[in-house]
Amino acid sequence: MNGEIRTQGIVLLSAPCGEYDRRLVVLTAQRGRITVFARGARRPGNAFSACTQSFTFAVFTLYEGRDAYTLKSAEQTRFFEELRDDPERACYGIYFCEMASNCAREGMDEENLMKLLYLALSALAKNVIDARLVRAVYELRCITDFGEAPLTDGTWYSRTGSGLTESPYGVAGAPYTTESSFEVSEDTRSLAAYIITAPLVDIFTFSVPEVTILELLAVSSDWSEYRVGRHLKSRKILETISK
Repeated sequence: MNGEIRTQGIVLLSAPCGEYDRRLVVLTAQRGRITVFARGARRPGNAFSACTQSFTFAVFTLYEGRDAYTLKSAEQTRFFEELRDDPERACYGIYFCEMASNCAREGMDEENLMKLLYLALSALAKNVIDARLVRAVYELRCITDFGEAPLTDGTWYSRTGSGLTESPYGVAGAPYTTESSFEVSEDTRSLAAYIITAPLVDIFTFSVPEVTILELLAVSSDWSEYRVGRHLKSRKILETISK
């Protein structure tokens, strides 16, 4: 072991490992996406049983190894039990976690992404805002923090300021064409501009009409699928149950 660290994090994935252990993928504030092994977590009554479930937010104390970490303790936990009691919202949560895992970088500061995921899971758990709107907001802001975001005129820019030839207003993964484009209202473009620039604590605090949700979701899901670069397994399941 190289030492001990303490960091906030969210469990993105929890899987059995060996006879009694668990292998976790954790999004942390200071170390980005990391792999953590929880020894004995699957033994009945083990202290790690609760804090090694997906969606768990905690302050983790970890032993650092060469390629992975070992869990020592977890405190200040929030488990988001509300999501586990609602299969549909649980699917949204799993999708959010998988998208975060694909966007997060190992060994890098990912505090903003971790906060975004925490706020999105909190919005799902409260069950006040339409889950489709939570998804659209999460996708737009996640892609913004990934390096690209929409302008109000429907074009896209990168953090370097260079324009892009692809448009989200078309078929996912395909360059913009007249045949594949679709119209969105000025209200939706203005809302998208607000979502990508507002403080994180303010972007899951509003409701909008059904038509705006559908337009915003069409834009966010199309571009996020293109930018992430592959169709996530959890997304296919989510879209099946949401029909």
